[in-house]
Amino acid sequence: MISYAKANIIEEFLSPLDQFEKALSFTDNMSDEVKNWAMGFKMIATQFQQLLENQGVKPFSAKEHPFDPE
Repeated sequence: MISYAKANIIEEFLSPLDQFEKALSFTDNMSDEVKNWAMGFKMIATQFQQLLENQGVKPFSAKEHPFDPE
């Protein structure tokens, strides 16, 4: 039961984290002040990524790979 609860919570974190990272990718062309704020937010995103990796969640690239449900 605990495994399912952890999996559900982790799954709920993935979409907001993806959106957070996507938003941060647009800060390169912004002012220095925005870039400084973005650096802090990138550090927070890195902490979330590390937390997920500690739980066994690892990023992968699906581009140019056939779908494998296993």
